[in-house]
Amino acid sequence: QLEKFPNLYLKDFFDLNLSNNKIKIIEKNQLVDILKLRILDLGLNELIEIGPNVFHNLRSLVMLNLNSNKLHYLHSNLLKN
Repeated sequence: QLEKFPNLYLKDFFDLNLSNNKIKIIEKNQLVDILKLRILDLGLNELIEIGPNVFHNLRSLVMLNLNSNKLHYLHSNLLKN
C-alpha cells in the first residue's frame, strides 16, 4: 500500500486508480503532467489534505472519487481551470 502520492510522469494516462492505499496528502505539482487523465480514484485512502490547484491542469478529468477519506474541507479553487 502506498503511503505517499507517487510522482507520476505519464502524459498519456487516462485512468488512474490509487484507491485502497494510505495516501495522506496530495501536493500541487504531483499531477501536473497527466493532462489526458479522465478518471482519478483516490477513494479509501487516508487523505487529510489536498493542496489548492492540485487538479488545475486536469482539464479532461470527468470523474474524481474521494470517498472514504479523512478530509474535513476542500479548497474552493480545487477544480478551477
